[in-house]
Amino acid sequence: MLAFGSTFAEAQVVSRPCLKKFGQREWTILVKDLDVQKKKQLLDDPEQRRTQADGIRQLLALACEAESLGITKEKLVALELTNIRSETIAVDYDRRFKKGADYVPFSRISDAQIAAFYSNPAKVAESEIFVNVKVETVQASNPDMAGRVITDDEKKEAKTLFAKIKISEKAAAVLGEPFRSAAELKVRMQQAQYLARLASESLANEISVSNAEVAEYIAEHPELDTSVKKVTAEKLLARAKAGEDFAKLADEFTQDPGNDREGKKNGGLYADVPVGVMVPSFEKAALALEPGQISPGLVESDFGYHVIKLEKKTADGQKYDVRHILIATTVKDPENPGGREVPATVWVRSKLETERDEALLDRIVFENQIVVEDYKPVTAAAAPPKRVVKKRLK
Repeated sequence: MLAFGSTFAEAQVVSRPCLKKFGQREWTILVKDLDVQKKKQLLDDPEQRRTQADGIRQLLALACEAESLGITKEKLVALELTNIRSETIAVDYDRRFKKGADYVPFSRISDAQIAAFYSNPAKVAESEIFVNVKVETVQASNPDMAGRVITDDEKKEAKTLFAKIKISEKAAAVLGEPFRSAAELKVRMQQAQYLARLASESLANEISVSNAEVAEYIAEHPELDTSVKKVTAEKLLARAKAGEDFAKLADEFTQDPGNDREGKKNGGLYADVPVGVMVPSFEKAALALEPGQISPGLVESDFGYHVIKLEKKTADGQKYDVRHILIATTVKDPENPGGREVPATVWVRSKLETERDEALLDRIVFENQIVVEDYKPVTAAAAPPKRVVKKRLK
């Protein structure tokens, strides 16, 4: 087992986050840190325990898969795994001194201790690595952060945090059991969460579904065929173009739930719509019309077939009023009858990706031979019945 006071290099060589077995000992450590309500729910509900076990099994399998894929050998990942180890141990140790809900993490560490820590030039160099790794890790997981340069204040704050983490981690090194085993498990679980995310990102292409595959699935399932609905929409388009009152047609036939607002029909009208709000195919068709004009043909979107009439648009072209009649092609997930209807293409893509994701997880769990035991809560033994002592009559 890795000693808590190990250096960066030692941690990279010795630490192996892939955990193959999760037994009663691990369950006991996990449950101990739960709040009273969550602990009670877990103890009282076997189904919740099974669900929790499945989640742990998949998490550990993905972490082991990340190791198999060589992800743990990448320099940035290896350094972040080391950081996770230090942070987890430091936080776990610091919590031993937590008093009250307003406790500030690492508040026991003084400025003088931080100054003494950085009197060693090697610690300054390590803090630079820590900051760089954190920045690169965030940027790698969040494209919006790419290229962002951290400020001097942010760098100073990060270096202060690093010093507190390392000081707390060093203090934890003198503790024995049960702290050591519990902290080690928490380290492995935190590292597993990080690696599971990286593995999922690496395997994303294996579960992605193409537009062609979605179209093929729909073609093979007649219940998703929209040809009859298209004929209905075409008839309504013809009636509107023949001069029938568009608002009345919308109130009678549209399947847009937004047309019924607190029990009052709206004639299919959307007023003062800012450019960029509606789905692209709808908005492009609407803005191509002149005020009072009806779309020459049906406009198709993921939500169905639209008959569109532009009422007006502002001089700068940034807002417009539009009416439409929708014949919906959305579907309801048969396994979630209480859910909202969604576009057929969206439902099919979600269904296929979920099936691939489940199959992939099953394969990864099997190949990595992950074992998670069923949690068997320890129940207090029943107290022996009290012995009744009969008083003798005098």
